Amino acid sequence: MRDYNSNDVPSPKGATNSIKKVSMLPLIFLIFYEVSGGPFGAEGIVNAARPLLALLGFKIFPFIWCILEALITAEMSTML
Repeated sequence: MRDYNSNDVPSPKGATNSIKKVSMLPLIFLIFYEVSGGPFGAEGIVNAARPLLALLGFKIFPFIWCILEALITAEMSTML
């Protein structure tokens, strides 16, 4: 049996070894849609609270949520 050498296989024309990286903004949108499934329910919030209050809520809520999650994690870790 013949030994396999990667140099024996020809590369396709135009093939490059460069890897395209995702920039920051598309990465943020990708993570948002992967985690939340999209902005479902945002229309009702904006309609009920008006745009300014809805945007403030969208900006403030994650910080409040992460404080609560940190407190829950700290409490659960003390039980170990």
